Amino acid sequence: PPLGKFTIGAIMWFTHLDLDNIKIYQMTGVPYFDGDDYVTPRICIAIVSSLLSMLAYLIADRLSLSRFTSIVVSLMITFDGVFHVMTTKVLIDVFLWFYQALAVYAALSLWNLEDQNQSSPSPLQWLWWLIVTSVAMASCLSVKWTGLGVIMTI
Repeated sequence: PPLGKFTIGAIMWFTHLDLDNIKIYQMTGVPYFDGDDYVTPRICIAIVSSLLSMLAYLIADRLSLSRFTSIVVSLMITFDGVFHVMTTKVLIDVFLWFYQALAVYAALSLWNLEDQNQSSPSPLQWLWWLIVTSVAMASCLSVKWTGLGVIMTI
């Protein structure tokens, strides 16, 4: 599935990173070329991972957990060792996790519409969360095939 690779490629294209030099950097001990910017792609990944930590808080909040527990869930995601490694490298797993969390949050929001309103929910609200859930699940599957697990769970 190409979405994660296209996203990283778009980030590298916008930052004017020379894609021909990437294969050279995979060898150990080779210095970086002058003029290549590796900070901006990592900042983009850091922004997505920050949004993932916020989504973890919102998911815990949608599950009606206490504010303290929601903060602990968000901090556990933020300070996880694997999460830290994946966010410091430019890898597609961060996008997979983001779309998975977005799909779960949107599905919980869709299911909570009837709980929040004693009457039937507004058709526009229902349609909005249904579209966000569908797009997030499709994006999750488009990053990696392991995103199929979220679709099967929801």
